Amino acid sequence: MPDPLSPLVQCSHKHGPEALSNAPKNVYVVDAIPLTAVGKGYRPGLRADAAVRVLEPLLKSVAADSLLGVKIEAGGRRGLQVTGTLRGASDTLQRAVSAELDKFALGYSIVVRDGR
Repeated sequence: MPDPLSPLVQCSHKHGPEALSNAPKNVYVVDAIPLTAVGKGYRPGLRADAAVRVLEPLLKSVAADSLLGVKIEAGGRRGLQVTGTLRGASDTLQRAVSAELDKFALGYSIVVRDGR
């Protein structure tokens, strides 16, 4: 099935300002844009949403069935704080997950739950 947003992306490549360098590669529709208390768009919330789209599939490819969850919150020293929860993960798996998360400018912690 063709992506219904594809024409929007193609149009932005042709007609947007600095069309080739700043054109979006993907467009995602969100239910609501997170807002601050005064009604402005809350960019850290949008970054957290984008990080979920990138990190969940990446960590699932590394940790497979051991990955119990990925929680991403705005905040921390680097703007985003990621908590990955693994089930009974070996030291090798924890290092592999850490190696993947080290590629990004964000803070993270890995929580290991009992293997049951």
